[in-house]
Amino acid sequence: MSRKLFINTLVQNEIFFSLIDNQKIVSDYFKFFKQRRKELLFCLDKFFKKHNQDLKNLKIKRIFVVNGPGSFTEIRKTLTAVNFLAHFLKIKVKGVKFEEARNLGILSLKRFEKPKGPVKPFYNQKPNITLPAS
Repeated sequence: MSRKLFINTLVQNEIFFSLIDNQKIVSDYFKFFKQRRKELLFCLDKFFKKHNQDLKNLKIKRIFVVNGPGSFTEIRKTLTAVNFLAHFLKIKVKGVKFEEARNLGILSLKRFEKPKGPVKPFYNQKPNITLPAS
């Protein structure tokens, strides 16, 4: 059994998860508002509990995560959490661009099955970092 987990946090005001087991897909999303923003790992835990899954017994082989383009801060937070989770659980992780995931669909992720280390962010422009006002 080759299970895959797909994570997308780059859609405004929601976090989307899919658990892919051959041709079977279990998906869900969590809506939030900026003042009550929920963190990725908290929502992932809720996703597993809602679908009667246990992270330790899932035997996930790959994690696919949307790594951009999107909010600089959101990409960094997501990739830090996902790379940590993958390292801790000894799972291979692969980044996919938002457009690729949307256009190809979740079942087409087999095309991206050559992970090489931690996922790096994809930005569509250089970071615009300003100095604090004095």
